[in-house]
Amino acid sequence: MPKAHDEGKGRKAQDSSSPSTAAGQAVEVSIGGRRFRIRSTDPESLRATALKVDHTLRLLTGHDEPVENFKVALLAALNIAAEQEETRAVLHERVSTLHRRSREVEARLTALAEKVAH
Repeated sequence: MPKAHDEGKGRKAQDSSSPSTAAGQAVEVSIGGRRFRIRSTDPESLRATALKVDHTLRLLTGHDEPVENFKVALLAALNIAAEQEETRAVLHERVSTLHRRSREVEARLTALAEKVAH
């Protein structure tokens, strides 16, 4: 989990379960009208994720003011998690379909090779 510093309130948040929280580059992002400095080994992915969270918060609140309500932030997180789960299910189905089709093609090619060999 990244280490974050909330510029708006001066609070620090970090996950003590991960010894590597100090690794990576400090990245400043804005979520819900608040600025955060978060260390990450993948700054571009962090920026993209922060933009997604910020966008979802703004859709839920309908305004650009800072979000103070924990429930709204939680709803944003749940919306994003639901979208991710839906995407994961679609990708799983597509991968399953590709595996099935590749086995069908392999069987056809094997049959054709045997036919040509005889």
